[in-house]
Amino acid sequence: MKGDAKVIEFLNKALTNELTAVNQ
Repeated sequence: MKGDAKVIEFLNKALTNELTAVNQ
């Protein structure tokens, strides 16, 4: 489960960065 949490955290950061880039 810890591994999954890290993957989810990574994906969340990737999505946040992508959305930020789109908004800019």
